[in-house]
Amino acid sequence: MESFIYTNNPSFFFNGLCVDKIKNLDFRLSMLEEMQHHVQGTKIWIFENFKEQLKDESKAYYSVPFYYKNYKFLMKLSINMKCDKHEEEEIGLYIMMRSTPYDAVLKWPFINRVITFKICGPNGKQIKKSFSSENNASFQRPIKDQENVGYGYCNFIKTAEIDDYLIENNLYIKCKIK
Repeated sequence: MESFIYTNNPSFFFNGLCVDKIKNLDFRLSMLEEMQHHVQGTKIWIFENFKEQLKDESKAYYSVPFYYKNYKFLMKLSINMKCDKHEEEEIGLYIMMRSTPYDAVLKWPFINRVITFKICGPNGKQIKKSFSSENNASFQRPIKDQENVGYGYCNFIKTAEIDDYLIENNLYIKCKIK
């Protein structure tokens, strides 16, 4: 019977593999699995069991990170379950830039792009909003091993309307970058 040892030491080896390398392989595998929902410039995030998650209204959720343009810019989507800056409770939707090993050779800031968020509901029902990445600090080069503050809409959709956009209790969020 094999025994397992927990350690915070990044150089710890288990059966000849470095723990950091295993984590990196796990991340790469999740990226490959996620590519089935990603076409160049378009990300589809299927947020499963949305009604259950909506009950925890203090929480923000994040998509698996995805690349834009052949593994150049790394991003992820974020959804905030309760943005009540207005009178009605609303759900916020954001995009965040993440750092990568390639950042030093990319052209920054990430500008002249139009980013469109769309929630796709049953029978072709949809809600769609767009913005430009122009002159926004969220699209500057991220600090190494970090991510920028998200940019998007605090008031993307009213909480009371979300049921009209759920398909089998899943929320389909599409992000298109041009």
